[in-house]
Amino acid sequence: MQKKNDNFLEKIVKKDYNNELEKVLEKKYFDENVKNVLLTILYKIETSYKDYKKVKQNVETKEEFVESIIENIEKNCDEIKLVKPYSEESKIIGNRTFLVEKEKKRIICYNMEKKLLYCLAKINKKEKIIKDDYFLINETLSNLINVGNNINTVEPLRDFNGYSWTTIPKEMESIEHNLIYQNLVILVGNKFLNKWIQNQEFMMDYMQLFRNRMEEKYGEERAKEWIEDLKKISILMDLKFNPKNQKKILNIKKEIENKLEEIQNKQNFVEKITKQKRKQVEEIKEIDETINDKARLQKEYEKRNKKLPLEQKIFSMRILSKMMTQEREQKVEELEKMNQLLNPQSFVKYKKELEEKEKYLKFLDTEDIQKDGNKLKQKLQKNFLRCLETKIEKARNQTRSNKINL
Repeated sequence: MQKKNDNFLEKIVKKDYNNELEKVLEKKYFDENVKNVLLTILYKIETSYKDYKKVKQNVETKEEFVESIIENIEKNCDEIKLVKPYSEESKIIGNRTFLVEKEKKRIICYNMEKKLLYCLAKINKKEKIIKDDYFLINETLSNLINVGNNINTVEPLRDFNGYSWTTIPKEMESIEHNLIYQNLVILVGNKFLNKWIQNQEFMMDYMQLFRNRMEEKYGEERAKEWIEDLKKISILMDLKFNPKNQKKILNIKKEIENKLEEIQNKQNFVEKITKQKRKQVEEIKEIDETINDKARLQKEYEKRNKKLPLEQKIFSMRILSKMMTQEREQKVEELEKMNQLLNPQSFVKYKKELEEKEKYLKFLDTEDIQKDGNKLKQKLQKNFLRCLETKIEKARNQTRSNKINL
């Protein structure tokens, strides 16, 4: 009963979010300029959000939006530093406009309200929101959705001033990420995407929930085609926007091709795995004997420390023993995988998985990846419009049905 009364009071008593933010900032060691910028961000959002929600509709309530910002500052930000372009302080972020260090709970960015709000959106996100079972897209699609959500978070501040709705492309971190994220908002809803991004229960397979939702709304065939194109585009966008990942993805592709070529001759493959197994068994035996022999452990301790720089030195033999135990566990796991590969059924499954991965990455075999990528994006948008037609038709039918029931 008390809880119901509290909820009722919350509805009729307007919260002073400005005061709530100030209470949080009192506990932080931010300089006055940072505090003023944060309070200005909050003031502008509070001023414009009612009209923003009326125009866009499919968004959080103002209370949810503002509370998430304040909570994020309280839990995830220990240091915020605002720097001017080309200043001595800005050298730490190089040619970027911001630096977000989640482990240190630190934000360094240009002295711009929109940039700081983008960083606040970024700092509380998990790098992966898709399970590792999903080859490659566990990183690439996670990144696409997270970046799209960051850009979307800045929208009330960036595009709406209370008088007009103006999207300025040059002020957006990525038009492509934003476009696809807005597709997702329209197709599956803002609430579903927020639950996906904020999900703390990694056992829950949101990729499967997303597929189910798409199939339910737009049919199995159309949903499958749109999702497959989305997955490919997420890989292409990672190649384009993350130079480090470009080499990584192309190496994965080459490694898969090499493994497939290797297993074509089954006899040679079995011989190679058998040799690797023997070597692995010897290494496990070596670790066991070293851990259980104090003199040998001492020699290993001295040998490893001799090669390591000062900051990476192993502090004691006890720590070395723990490290070697972990190494042993890893080698045992690898040995188990090798044993499975020598099992005929497991071998067939392994080969099939490699073939599927190779087939999946075939779209990267192109002379002009940029051109083909643009074609894929156009195809995605055409299919998005078809899904939208289905959504509109369902809404019309529902309206007609309601009129008949009246």
